Amino acid sequence: DWLITPGIKLEKGYLYEFAFEAQTQYAAHVERLSAHFGIAPDPESMVNELVAPTDITKEEFGDKFRVQLTVPADGVYYFGIHGISDPDKYFLGVDNISIEKGPSTNSPASITDLKAEADKNGELKTTITFTAPSKNLDGGNLTELSGVELYRNDIFVTTLTPTIGQSCTYTDAETTAGHTSYKVIPFNASGKGFESSTSVF
Repeated sequence: DWLITPGIKLEKGYLYEFAFEAQTQYAAHVERLSAHFGIAPDPESMVNELVAPTDITKEEFGDKFRVQLTVPADGVYYFGIHGISDPDKYFLGVDNISIEKGPSTNSPASITDLKAEADKNGELKTTITFTAPSKNLDGGNLTELSGVELYRNDIFVTTLTPTIGQSCTYTDAETTAGHTSYKVIPFNASGKGFESSTSVF
């Protein structure tokens, strides 16, 4: 059986996130599904696989799915969830289906190698190191990097301006005692990439 959404207008050049939750009525009855999308609201058009066949084993919508995708052209697209449980199972439930528009695929990919190290002498300082991105979100070579935003406990700290692929070091001399979280977000003229996070104690 198929559950197919109404048509949703999507744009080329952006990253989208398709999400839903699934459950089996009883854990003893393992269900199974897959998810796809296509350009028409019929099973034959569901040619782009988003979720490979997956067993659903949890009750109360405990199985959660989030998948990123791009589309080859502007247009209306349909998303389908295919119930493919073995015969004589009981109940497969799906809820909270969503599709959210994300950043431009020309935005920078996430930074890598993020680490935060407390001061070895016990001073309230943290050294943050990372490597600036060299790819954009569609996997191509990044040609522009405007900067990298640094946050401490969700509060903006500073903007760094590394070159593409550069190894970076920043010393935070205003950290506080206890658990401290950091997130780093690269950006360029096309928008912000995805954040990376770490923490230190």
